[in-house]
Amino acid sequence: MKVSLFFELIQASIGLRSDFSANISEPEGRKLYREAIRQSIAGITFTGFEKWWSQSGQDLPSWSYQWAAVQAACERNYAFQQQQLPKVVALIEKEGLHYCLLKGLGMACLYPRPELRQGGDFDLWIDAPRKDVIEFAKKYGKVGDMLYHHVDAGKIEGVEVELHFTPSWMNDMVVNRRMQRWFEECKSTCITTLDVNGASIHVPTIEFNRIYILNHIYRHLFNEGIGMRQIMDYYFVLCQGCTEEEKAESMKLLREFKMVGFARAVMWVMQRVFGLDRAFMLAEPDEERGRFLLKEIMMSGNFGKFDKRNTYNKNAPLWKRTSVRLSHDFRFVSQYPEETLWSPIWKTWRTLVK
Repeated sequence: MKVSLFFELIQASIGLRSDFSANISEPEGRKLYREAIRQSIAGITFTGFEKWWSQSGQDLPSWSYQWAAVQAACERNYAFQQQQLPKVVALIEKEGLHYCLLKGLGMACLYPRPELRQGGDFDLWIDAPRKDVIEFAKKYGKVGDMLYHHVDAGKIEGVEVELHFTPSWMNDMVVNRRMQRWFEECKSTCITTLDVNGASIHVPTIEFNRIYILNHIYRHLFNEGIGMRQIMDYYFVLCQGCTEEEKAESMKLLREFKMVGFARAVMWVMQRVFGLDRAFMLAEPDEERGRFLLKEIMMSGNFGKFDKRNTYNKNAPLWKRTSVRLSHDFRFVSQYPEETLWSPIWKTWRTLVK
């Protein structure tokens, strides 16, 4: 599959393109479908495929019905999540806790057709002591995997839920303190409301998401791998625009969090994949970093599930698993040295205090 064709498909799917470089053959169409599945954007890209295929004047091929089925599944999941989110939030409020919905339906509302974004679990930032968050998980779900920033609460009202003690983190423990201080300072000002099935749901402001969603992508780059869905989310965040003053404030924070280099890489990807206008960018694109990042995205797929470089037998000796993990981390040392070199220290500390 020509990568450029995949980018044309993305642009067609979000309304940026109505003309195409050529008709697509059936084998190319199948490859585009497989890549859309890998990147977790099959729901929205079927729209682009329909537009593109119509150029040929032929009926949709029978194999594409499975692509249409994925899109229909996205629509059903979106409707289900809209029904269930107010129920989950009602339980949180019943316990006297304050929350903010991260990503998910809050991101979907920025899309031209929200129902076509492939949704996962509910990520809810709870403004409460860690023990209270864990008690809530015990009462209404379960206490599953517990990490520095969240606890897996299992299914609540039929949807997988992650309860966040904090939205995110940085491996660099000095920078992480700055980030946690920022989360604490802005949590009373970074929340707006979104109507979901008649309920007012607390979600982050665009100003908050300019930093948070970028950091979320950064975290997945280091920890699992990132797919195009996360990049598409951030594209729609940037498309909301900002004033020069807001842009300056965002850049100030990115400098404090040592993420300017990564931001410039992402801006190049936005330019290459989406054709994003410079007026919407936070920083000047960096082609070298951007090409490196785009290669990682295309190799990894959503959450790195398709990256063979990260695979190992779960029953393998600890040294083998550790070796694969460190090899993954140190791929980024030339691009992001500080965050990479802090990684072993961070992971050791996190294991000891968990």
